[in-house]
Amino acid sequence: MLGSLQIAGDITSNTGLNVTNGTIELIGTSIQEIPAACFLNNRINNLNLNNNAGVNLLGSLDISGILLVQTGNFNSNGFLTLTSTIGKTALIDGSGNGEVLGSVTMQRYLDSRFGYKYFSTPFNNTQIGDFSGYIDLNSTFPNVYSYNETRENSNNEDASGWTPYTAASNSMNIMEGYAMNFGSASTPLTVEISGEVNNGSYSKTLQNSDGQFTKGFNLVGNPYPSPINWDASTGWTKLNIDDAIYFFNSSTTDQYSGTYESYVAGISSSPGSTTAVIPAMQGFFVKVSDGFSTGNLGMTNDVRSLDFSQEFYRQQEDTQSRNSRRSLLRLTAGFEDQHNNDATVIYFSSTTHPEFEKDKDALKLMNTDANVPSIYSLDPTDNKLSINGTAQNMDGSITRIPLGIKTERT
Repeated sequence: MLGSLQIAGDITSNTGLNVTNGTIELIGTSIQEIPAACFLNNRINNLNLNNNAGVNLLGSLDISGILLVQTGNFNSNGFLTLTSTIGKTALIDGSGNGEVLGSVTMQRYLDSRFGYKYFSTPFNNTQIGDFSGYIDLNSTFPNVYSYNETRENSNNEDASGWTPYTAASNSMNIMEGYAMNFGSASTPLTVEISGEVNNGSYSKTLQNSDGQFTKGFNLVGNPYPSPINWDASTGWTKLNIDDAIYFFNSSTTDQYSGTYESYVAGISSSPGSTTAVIPAMQGFFVKVSDGFSTGNLGMTNDVRSLDFSQEFYRQQEDTQSRNSRRSLLRLTAGFEDQHNNDATVIYFSSTTHPEFEKDKDALKLMNTDANVPSIYSLDPTDNKLSINGTAQNMDGSITRIPLGIKTERT
């Protein structure tokens, strides 16, 4: 079935209805039930529920597209799975007025399991042990880290924010990101965890201790079982928060290091797939603006997106078409014996200024992969920038913008 089928009464199927590419709409006025094995291979593309009395799921069901609970409640009874493939990851549409009750399983496909990935949870009851089937929690070198912007060492001196977080009973807090190392194999992996889905409004107080190493950066995460749009016109609270977001790509040769990409004002720092759309279960960095000790990041269902295009694991690809409305320079640097390189962007606009602007520029997070240098530009106060918006010179004069490169090898 390719279209949509509305059902107002009981569901009965002797052979299994094929809805792999279609949509089922339940529009009854009394409680409806979805029996076990009523759909072919227990799989459906989209499920739309508009029943004030509610819907109960009585057997295993995989959704590969969108679940929308417009009205009433959907009781999963622990049978529901949101699947993830190389093409797309199923999601729950946040625009409905109903709730999804009971445990739900959500998958996250990774092109490669190699090295660290920044994960968050779409559930309110996740523990680190839920990832034990994919991560060695007893490794000598910790494979899971949380991030504490105010962290100090035993001598009360500024320290890196990375804190080992390997105890299986450790909670994964809503809106927090965690660095997780999935090992040395480069094969694809589908991660699968279960819990009670998050829905509604969330907020988190973030810190800027003006530390030598953390510099106001906080590792946060998407709290919903759906993508979110950083550029959504409503739903965000970004109090004392820079408007740039920062993503991590693991190295292809060293499982303990990687590179960073940034996004701000519609511009991505590299020709990778970074956009305003943040996938489900994705962790990312934001920064509390300089001059403030705290900031608040909040969101509502209005920021949730139905965009399947942004994959969790970012691969480098040409995005010039996405930025074609801007006049920009994208500069890359790399070693001749390596495939991967780093990039920085300088773009030109009549509304930008040479000095750092928190809603138009992105700072530079230095790469940790020794085989990839870090390239950046400098503003007049020596801020290192990965994305630099500068004013257009209409009089034909020359603008000089200093560049810098940091390398871990000769």
